[in-house]
Amino acid sequence: MAIGVMKRISPEYVLKNAIADIKEFGFDGLKPYLTSEALKKAENYLALSDGLDMFSAMGMAFMPQSNNGGSSSGSGGSIKEKMKECDYTIKDVMKGSSSAKGVVEFNYKDSTKGTVELSMIKEDKEWKIDNMSMPQIN
Repeated sequence: MAIGVMKRISPEYVLKNAIADIKEFGFDGLKPYLTSEALKKAENYLALSDGLDMFSAMGMAFMPQSNNGGSSSGSGGSIKEKMKECDYTIKDVMKGSSSAKGVVEFNYKDSTKGTVELSMIKEDKEWKIDNMSMPQIN
C-alpha cells in the first residue's frame, strides 16, 4: 500500500491502515496518520531517542519533552526500525462525532507485549492520531 493515499474515513480504518503501513515502512508509514502537531512531537522525540528502550520511547513520543534525559536500556537499534518488527492488534475503538480513542496491542518478538491507547481527532474531515498514552507492558 502506498503511504497515506487512502481516505481516513473512520478511526478503525485509520488504525488498520496505519498498522499495515508501519509494518511495511516503519515510522515513515505512520506519518500520514498523525496530526501535524503529533508529527512534530514524534519527530522531535525520535531524533533524540535512538538507543532508548523502544516501548518507553513509543509512549513518550507524543508527550511533552522534559530535560531529564531518559535511561538507555542497551537494547540498541532504531525505534523507527523496531516499529516494523512488532505485531499489532486493534483491541478497542470508541468513537464520537469528532474524536475517538483506540487501544492497540503490540507484541515485539514475543519478548515485550502491551497496549497503547491512542486519541484521534478529525483534521480536515479525516481521522488522524493526535496523541498516545505510555505503553502498558504486560
